[in-house]
Amino acid sequence: MGSRLGSGLSRYFRLAGREPDHADPRKAQDHHHRHTRRAWVALPWVALVAAVGTTMGSAAPAGASTPWAITPSPNQGTNLNNGLSGVSCSDAAHCVAVGNYFNGPVRQTLVEMLSAGVWAITPSPNQGTNVSNFLNGVSCSDAAHCVAVGDYFNGPIPQTLVETFSGGTWTITPSPNQGTNQPNLLSGVSCSDAAHCVAVGDYNNGTVNQTLVETLSGGAWTITPSPDQGTNQSNFLGGVSCSDASHCVAGGNYNNGTVDQTLVETLSGGTWTVTPSPDQGTNLANLLNGVSCSDAAHCVAVGGYTNGTTPQTLVETLSEGMWTITPSPNQGTNQSNVVTGVSCSDAAHCVATGDYNNGTALQTLVETLSGGTWTITPSPNQGTNRINELAGVSCSDPADCVAAGLYNNGTFQTLVLAHSAMEGYRLVASDGGVFSFNAPFFGSTGAIHLNQPVVGMGADPFTGGYWMVARDGGIFAFNAPFFGSEGGMPLNQPVVGMAADPLTGGYWMVASDGGVFSFNAPFFGSTGAIHLNQPVVGMAATPDGGGYWMVARDGGVFSFGDAGFFGSTGAIQLNQPIVGMASTTHGHGYWLVASDGGVFSFGDAGFFGSTGAIHLNQPVVGMAATPDGKGYWMDASDGGIFAFGDAQFLGSMGGVRLNQPVVGMSTAT
Repeated sequence: MGSRLGSGLSRYFRLAGREPDHADPRKAQDHHHRHTRRAWVALPWVALVAAVGTTMGSAAPAGASTPWAITPSPNQGTNLNNGLSGVSCSDAAHCVAVGNYFNGPVRQTLVEMLSAGVWAITPSPNQGTNVSNFLNGVSCSDAAHCVAVGDYFNGPIPQTLVETFSGGTWTITPSPNQGTNQPNLLSGVSCSDAAHCVAVGDYNNGTVNQTLVETLSGGAWTITPSPDQGTNQSNFLGGVSCSDASHCVAGGNYNNGTVDQTLVETLSGGTWTVTPSPDQGTNLANLLNGVSCSDAAHCVAVGGYTNGTTPQTLVETLSEGMWTITPSPNQGTNQSNVVTGVSCSDAAHCVATGDYNNGTALQTLVETLSGGTWTITPSPNQGTNRINELAGVSCSDPADCVAAGLYNNGTFQTLVLAHSAMEGYRLVASDGGVFSFNAPFFGSTGAIHLNQPVVGMGADPFTGGYWMVARDGGIFAFNAPFFGSEGGMPLNQPVVGMAADPLTGGYWMVASDGGVFSFNAPFFGSTGAIHLNQPVVGMAATPDGGGYWMVARDGGVFSFGDAGFFGSTGAIQLNQPIVGMASTTHGHGYWLVASDGGVFSFGDAGFFGSTGAIHLNQPVVGMAATPDGKGYWMDASDGGIFAFGDAQFLGSMGGVRLNQPVVGMSTAT
């Protein structure tokens, strides 16, 4: 069956709460095959101590601040083992987590759903009577349609299990198996829409485990041919991600006769093929547990490798058609670290979760990709001296994520962590005065004589600080790095706005003729040499940092890089001129705002309201979108704030005497 990553890595079960063989009704019948489910997560509930040492541990470091918080999640029964092994969020308000619980004699499916801010157990069926059933992964294409996969025991043999949520009820959907009386199981699933899903796992051909891929199309699940590495070598797929019905990527591992190595398979043109993927070191065990694709060209796979003594995190990235290893951090020195799940809301923003050993116990591990670099984000743990693990994560947008797993309080119980960005905003006046609402204040130029007035501001996506830009291109940085400016340089036309690059942490400035100035940010083009009908008044960056839009006073929109053109008001008679714009969360749309507060929505941007028909004390000068893209704020020159959709009103300067008028705003997350 191939080697494993050492005695400290007996945590190969992907499923939450697998009990050791002596406590499981499958016992010897399952022992030969079940240990091939290699994910180093959701430990055997009793064998854990032998795997990682003692069960003593500590919570997050004292004083550590984190946007992650423990969310109450229910459990089946009293003093029964419960665990979650996968989670999927169709949006920030609707999530589903799956796993299993132990009812005394056998394992049974466990489904929990988040609705109206509360997690609740939802009835889920089981195959057979008094036989174990497991749910390992789940995917929700929308709040009303989900698919969960796993396996159940048909006598001594595990068989595939698929359950479907539709019409408010979970039902078992028939799913095929390879061979006759051969073990089959499904570990992960991805649904590009309610009618198209792919599930992956493995089956035993009588000699070794081989990859298993099943596809939902036309309302029925069928086995799709999938390749294997080597001859009579074990192969396993642990996770899958489909950016659309025609493009999927699955990750796992295979045994090369000596050690486990990473395995990546790609669906394109209707056929699954093995795609080369790198490994850490020579003759070191490597494996992939999860994968997430923001689009067909950008994917991230996560897992672990052994550095000779202990397991360490492994992150691989698909870009420009090639998989490469991306540096990923580890907690502690020579301590076990493993990543088990990953979710990418776009190519620039991903979150990976798992666990690490702090020397005495397993603790939650969260790593975040932002600005092209993976960093460890502090994450909480249940109780003191308790085992805590995260098995999966789902991010509906860069600001809203949910991770699921288990912790031990004497018995194993469900664990859910939620990440919600702080929602706030800042206003900036033409003298550089800054007004912060539910956002930290880092400084201003309100008391400094400026050569030219401030015309806009941008938020640093990494430090939480901000920049202000003046009409002459001067930049003022507060808790944000200074990468350069146009101050002191002759400009053809004055600067009118700026945008932060969410990928590099740099910034762009735009002039009224559409000239763009890039600082630690790529240049994608400009209209500086083109005659415009009306001057440019603002710009916005795409969420992945791969492009930007500029908007003119007449609502003409100019797209550069990967910024898509979704429409404009360039040929429409406007009551008042356009003064600003904002991008949607996924970059598939944008809003334009006029000085009377009229809002124009394009692409996937929703219309949540406007002040176009309301008399304003002072004209609107800008706008900003909420982190989830389901609302926006507009700010007026007197500092008045107008909130629409899920945007909260957190305060304003309306009614307060200002030294100089407000000229712009930015969110603070």
